[in-house]
Amino acid sequence: MNLSLGRGMNWLWLFPAIGAAMLLGALAIAVTQQRFRTQALHARGVVVEHSFSRSDSSDSGSGGTYCPIVHFTAADGRQIEFVGGVCSQPPAENVGETVAVLYRESDPHDARIDSFLTRWLAVMVVGGLGGVFLAIGLLAVVPGLRGRRIAAELRATGVAVQAT
Repeated sequence: MNLSLGRGMNWLWLFPAIGAAMLLGALAIAVTQQRFRTQALHARGVVVEHSFSRSDSSDSGSGGTYCPIVHFTAADGRQIEFVGGVCSQPPAENVGETVAVLYRESDPHDARIDSFLTRWLAVMVVGGLGGVFLAIGLLAVVPGLRGRRIAAELRATGVAVQAT
């Protein structure tokens, strides 16, 4: 079976390439999150309600997630309301619950709940999938590379044997 992409490149190399790209993407997300965190202003917000997002077309009432809607007062006195970035079933925060909020001074509507999930969920998902792709890809290509190296070494230093 020929799994070549052309000029000797093997399809299996796509797995570690995608994995490495995803790991770099996770690193970029982590750096962006940290930069936002260090530049953001802090406030206390209150979960005022939840928005429900249905994930399928069924009318059973299940199959959706709840996104917290948070209200806070910015440093300049403006009243801001935003939808939290991590939605869940059941809701992670209760209505009336106080949450830590991070927001940009220049744009208070660019706000986030300051929680572990908000900071790390995307990094963990993208990085975890990238690690799996990289591991599977390396497990698939490393034995072939090792076999080629051994074969090349035998051709260069080995003794030809004729047998019947």
